[in-house]
Amino acid sequence: MNRRMLALLLALCVGATGLAVLVAVSVSPPQGLTPFRSYSDLTAYLDRVLGQGYAYFRNGSGGLMAGPAAPGEGGDYSGTNVQVAGIDELDTVKTDGSYLYLAGDQDVAIVRAVPADDLAVVARVPAAANASVNASAAHVTGLFILDQKLIVVASSGYSYPIDYVRGAPTSPVVGAPVLIAPWGGLGGETLVSVYGIEDPTHPSLLRTYEVSGSPVTGRLLPPFVYLVINEPVVKVNDSYVIPSVCEGGGCEALPPESIYYDPSASEAGSFTNLLAFDADTGTQNLLSVVTGYASTVYMSFEALYLTYTKWSEGPVDPVLFGVATAPTSVWTTIHKVRLAGTAMQALAHADVPGTLLNQFSLDEKDGYLRVFTTVVHWGDSAFRQDNNLYVLDGGLAQVGSIEHIAPGESIHSARFMGDRAYLVTFQKIDPLFVIDVSVPTAPRILGELKIPGYSDYLHPIDEDHLLGIGKDTTNATEGDFSWYQGLKLALFNVSDIANPVQMSQYIIGDRGTNSDVLSDHKAFLSIPSRGLAVIPVDLAIINASQYPEPLPPWAYGEVVWQGAYVLSLSLSDGIGLHGRVTHQNGTPDPYKGVYLDYRYAIHRSLYIGDVLYTISQAMVKANALVDLSDLASVVYE
Repeated sequence: MNRRMLALLLALCVGATGLAVLVAVSVSPPQGLTPFRSYSDLTAYLDRVLGQGYAYFRNGSGGLMAGPAAPGEGGDYSGTNVQVAGIDELDTVKTDGSYLYLAGDQDVAIVRAVPADDLAVVARVPAAANASVNASAAHVTGLFILDQKLIVVASSGYSYPIDYVRGAPTSPVVGAPVLIAPWGGLGGETLVSVYGIEDPTHPSLLRTYEVSGSPVTGRLLPPFVYLVINEPVVKVNDSYVIPSVCEGGGCEALPPESIYYDPSASEAGSFTNLLAFDADTGTQNLLSVVTGYASTVYMSFEALYLTYTKWSEGPVDPVLFGVATAPTSVWTTIHKVRLAGTAMQALAHADVPGTLLNQFSLDEKDGYLRVFTTVVHWGDSAFRQDNNLYVLDGGLAQVGSIEHIAPGESIHSARFMGDRAYLVTFQKIDPLFVIDVSVPTAPRILGELKIPGYSDYLHPIDEDHLLGIGKDTTNATEGDFSWYQGLKLALFNVSDIANPVQMSQYIIGDRGTNSDVLSDHKAFLSIPSRGLAVIPVDLAIINASQYPEPLPPWAYGEVVWQGAYVLSLSLSDGIGLHGRVTHQNGTPDPYKGVYLDYRYAIHRSLYIGDVLYTISQAMVKANALVDLSDLASVVYE
């Protein structure tokens, strides 16, 4: 109960401030991950960590609750904006250069994109094909396209236990004191469908997989697909539900030798299941690590890193929570899994103090993992915040670090580019740090730029130039903070690493203006060959008549327009507006009220040849890149 209450308090703190409460701790030494020797070994460990009374589910008759057995089974165009070039990321929109593949709620629409003036929905495939559990409630999580194959990843969502017993698995584990069942009756299930799209108008189902747990994210390193799946640890009567995979007409529990854990850890809230499969041959493998809830995931060409936050059984700050207690400590645990095709090996884990911002907080080069974290200190009614860089070797042992970067400020974005790292922190102004990470044992800050505003996303233009996308700010007079204003795009020159400069900036809208790019890098489209970038925008305009004069910096605008800004990027001319595209009807008047249909808010964009395609929840629209003139549109959802 104390742990759950602490988790709630921390979640409230994170939601209110974007930060977690913690005190400084040293990086723990790496420890090996150990596979269980038997199911009884697994049960004993979970009982010890979770307690004998953990998570029992019973139906009215006291019988087992589970689900039924599963049956078995172009040219110049853009891809998804990814962190690591060559490793694709699961997303809701993909193209093969001729067709668009668009994830709806319960199906995938295939849209003919070429020629652009003849857009049409030519086929649909369901979110889950031949799924045995909760197929009707499944929704699409994301897609991959590879070699005339469409890979659809869906989630069955969560449901409460249902009152029937699943049939025996086709490949039972003799003597296993565990349950093997898809999560239709106990939680979520990940459903994978692979289609042949040699003829996209008639996709053919090739194979399916079902894995217990709900999908978190996925990566594609051709021809191998890697899916990260979270499955809560649940005990039904006297048995733990074990991760399982269904394919080809039967389901199998994961053998204990494929489930890893840290014998010294006290966190066992989830199985983090890793499904690897060969999209060409269908060969699959499932590995699981007992962890907390895995959230931030980073993948290199050699390894996949799982991270989750954990905290000590400590009390919380008396000022913040109104109780007379001392601070709490929070860490990030990093698990490293080596990848070799469908073969996976859990190698090691280590703890680093603090929390991660997102996947861009991690990067691997030459076998070394570089990690940015934020550490918050509460003590004696004082608040202090630090940012750190840790460098870990292949076994996750710390070999280098920089601590106490920009004390009192928050990390807003990070980007590693080879031997350099770029970090944006913010409290009242925006320091852009240039950090040398070429020597793993001795990283060092080389340069710093302080300007108004901050960047929530950093995109490399080339090795000497960065584009930052975030918010403009105005200094507050009543405290040590700033009021954020409209969207800000900034072009940075970092060729002189000791003296980075802002070459150009472009401000969009007033306070209240927003973009998906600030929280989702996949919403950003770069078209280097044309010197263009595309971002979705919710444009807010302040009605000055509603505020006193002079206009206060905290004045908030009303969203009056939704669409995509197409911006020109030039190292000689800076940032400019090429044009705008919207799916909304009419021209809103910011002073007479406005109705915007959220279904037509643009969330993704891509290009094929000379055509820009923008995608909202309901529509695809095609515009000529040269002047953004309308070519065609189609409602697909």
